[in-house]
Amino acid sequence: MSLRVQVSKRRWYRYLTASSATLIVGLLPAAGAAGAPMAAASPYRSSGSFTFSGAISGTLLVPRSQNYGGLPGCGINGIEGVPPHLGGDDIITWDNVKLRVGGKQEAVMFIDLTIGVPEFGRAYSMVPSPSSPHAGVSLTIPASYTAKTGTVTTSEGGKSGSLKGTLSSPGSHPGTVSIRGSWAGCAKVRT
Repeated sequence: MSLRVQVSKRRWYRYLTASSATLIVGLLPAAGAAGAPMAAASPYRSSGSFTFSGAISGTLLVPRSQNYGGLPGCGINGIEGVPPHLGGDDIITWDNVKLRVGGKQEAVMFIDLTIGVPEFGRAYSMVPSPSSPHAGVSLTIPASYTAKTGTVTTSEGGKSGSLKGTLSSPGSHPGTVSIRGSWAGCAKVRT
């Protein structure tokens, strides 16, 4: 058997193996939707809700969990510091929800609420200050809004917390968004 034929057969085998793997991976989400348990399902159950008013209005429940990719609807990420003084970001995401945007009911494909604190288990002002640490809060819906006033409190480890405040857009989107809510049961995002 010539070297050219051997190389051709090896390429064909690699192609078949890669195609089979792609097909199997593509079918897994469909199997999960049909009722079969998926290995990537998150073991936690988050809870809570947020109410928005102003330029964006409505109430959203914190997603209980999300199955695709094992990503939680409420996750703890960017953890920094030395125990017990750890801080980081609580990131709460929604997809395919309905809110009033600029007075009109709209379907919003993706929303990201990020709450960053220097140390979990404390209360912080959302007002940036050079003399004291503060909580950073941003809302992407797809316009971006950042903290203007308010307070954030998180539990030890960041698994739960609450916030109340007003966000404004540094861009061309007019108006402000008031936000009030709480979350619980967040899981650390595995990277």
